[in-house]
Amino acid sequence: MNTRLLGFLTLGFCMSVAIAGDAGRFIVSADGAAVQDNASGLIWQRAVVSKGFTWKEAFDYCAQLDLAGQKDWQLPTLKELQSLVVEPAAPSKVYIDAAAFPDTPSEFFWTRSSNATAIAAVFFDMSKYPTGMGPKGNLGHVRCVRGTLKDGYIGPATASYNLMTIPRADGQ
Repeated sequence: MNTRLLGFLTLGFCMSVAIAGDAGRFIVSADGAAVQDNASGLIWQRAVVSKGFTWKEAFDYCAQLDLAGQKDWQLPTLKELQSLVVEPAAPSKVYIDAAAFPDTPSEFFWTRSSNATAIAAVFFDMSKYPTGMGPKGNLGHVRCVRGTLKDGYIGPATASYNLMTIPRADGQ
């Protein structure tokens, strides 16, 4: 067993959630609070807080998160968040594994990726894209992450369709 996975299992991750065609990709922690993604090597916050966050608040939220016995959570990069995009089963337009990440809202999720004019965000439910913004205007959702992408990880080819850019001034 690889030591990275062994270290993860010692944190209480033992319940497996399998998805069609990719059995064993996601492992949900015993307390249901976090999800190990075996494809990317990242550990994700499972539940999403219903309130919306500005981009600045999203950074603070992740930095202060104490979840699954860990305190080193951060706002994901665009590539990290896009690693969760999965091709939906027809006729669904939900691009995230609903068993591993139930109740993912139909609004955008902040990333820490930005440039001088825009902030990158990701939509997982394309049934309402791009009509919805966030829970309240330009407030977005947050799914915090910990860990590092596996060397050589290549994201899903369809992930670029889920990209949304928010004008930097609107994210504040």
